[in-house]
Amino acid sequence: MVGGTSEKFVPEPTGEDILTDVINGLRRFKDAVRWKAFHKYLQEEKDKENQSSTHNTTHNTQEEEVQQQTHNPGLKTNLKPTKINLSAPRADDEIEGFLQQLEEELLTQALDKVDTKGCNKKSHQIKSLQQKLRNHDDLVVVPTDKTNSFRTVSKSNYCKWVGKHLAKNAKEVSKAKLADVKLLAQHLLHDKVELGILSDKEESFVKQKIDSMAIPSPKLLIKDHKKPDQEGNFPTRLVVPATNFTSGFPKIGYLGIKRILDENKVDYMSKTIIQASDLKDQLENRGITCNNSTIVSIDAENFYPSVRLKLVRNAVNHFSENLPEEDQITIEHCLDLIKFGMQSTLLTFVDKYYEYDGDKDPEEKGLTIGGYESAWLADLVGAYILDNTKSHFRKTKYYGLRVLRSSPYQDLIRTKSCWVKR
Repeated sequence: MVGGTSEKFVPEPTGEDILTDVINGLRRFKDAVRWKAFHKYLQEEKDKENQSSTHNTTHNTQEEEVQQQTHNPGLKTNLKPTKINLSAPRADDEIEGFLQQLEEELLTQALDKVDTKGCNKKSHQIKSLQQKLRNHDDLVVVPTDKTNSFRTVSKSNYCKWVGKHLAKNAKEVSKAKLADVKLLAQHLLHDKVELGILSDKEESFVKQKIDSMAIPSPKLLIKDHKKPDQEGNFPTRLVVPATNFTSGFPKIGYLGIKRILDENKVDYMSKTIIQASDLKDQLENRGITCNNSTIVSIDAENFYPSVRLKLVRNAVNHFSENLPEEDQITIEHCLDLIKFGMQSTLLTFVDKYYEYDGDKDPEEKGLTIGGYESAWLADLVGAYILDNTKSHFRKTKYYGLRVLRSSPYQDLIRTKSCWVKR
C-alpha cells in the first residue's frame, strides 16, 4: 500500500506472532480511544466555561502571545521530561461495549490462526532456556556481540569478567561521591539555565534525570565470533547503559551541536557510510568492482573508548570553525555538558560504586559503549580524521567510515574505514 516494507515485516508470521501483535495492538487501540474520549469530555467542559468568560479568554490569549515572544528556545533539541504512563480512564458504556465486542472478535480470529499456523520455533528455545535457568540457580543469560544470540554462563564467571573490566576501566568510589556529583550536576544545570542556554523543557528533562539518581550496572556482551581461550571462554565486551543520572547532559549537548551544524548546512557526513546498501550504491555508481579495484577494510577495535574528549573537541571545532561567533559560543556550552557527562559516568556492581575512567584527566576520558552521544560523536571524530588525512587518499575514488551497530545495548560494535584504490 505504501510502496515499501517495514523493517519488522514478517513474510509468514506464525499464529503465535499474530496473536501477540493483536493483543499489543488492542491494548494500544483501547488506550487511544479511552484517552480520546476523556480529552473530548475535558474540552467540552472547557468550552462551556469559555462561553461565560469571553473577555477573560481574550486577555489570556494576549498574555500567551507575549509569553511565546519572550520564550527561550534553548538548544532546540526537542528533549523534554518523560511522562509517566497512566492507565486510561474508563469511557462511557457505549464506547466500552464497542471495545469489548472488538476485542472478542479479533482474539477469536487470532486464536484460530494459532491453531492453523502453529507456534513460533523461537518460543521453544525460550522455554528451553527458562527451564534451564530454573534447574540451575547459578546461571545467567548473556547476549552475544555480533551473532544476535545468547549464551549461558555461571554467575561466578560473569562477576569475575565484569570485575576485570571494571579494574581496568573504572575506579571504585564511596557512596558520598554520588551526592557530590549530584550537587555538581545541579550547579551546572543552574548555570546553563541562567545563561539562557537551555529551554524550560530541556531544563526539566535534565532535572528529571538528576532527580532519578539512577546508577546502572554494567552489562557484558560475549564475543563468540572470536576464538575461545584454553578454558573455552570467549572474550567479553563491557557495555555502560545510558541510564546514569548524569546522562542527560551529554545527550542534550551532542543534540545541540548536531542541530547547529545541521542548521548551518555543515557537511560532516560526506565521509560517513550510512549503511551497507549506501556503500554498495556508492561503489556501483563509480564503476568500482573487485576486478578493477583493490578494496581495503580496517576494523578499529574498541573505537569508542579510544575517542577521547579532547579528540571530540578537536572534531567539533574543525566542523564549526566557519560558523558565526554566537553559534560557536553555544557549541562551547554544549561541549561543557558533554564533558560533565563523560567525567561523571557512575556505575554500581555487587554493592560497590565505580566511576568510569575515574583516574583519568577529563580531557583524556573516552566515550562509553552504550552512551547516548557515543555513536554520533564517534562518527564525527572518524569524519574529522579522514578529512585531515586527504594526502593519503590522493588516488582514491571513494573512501568513508561506517559504524556498525547490532547489539541490544545500542553500542558501537565495529568501526570500518573503507577506501578503494585504482
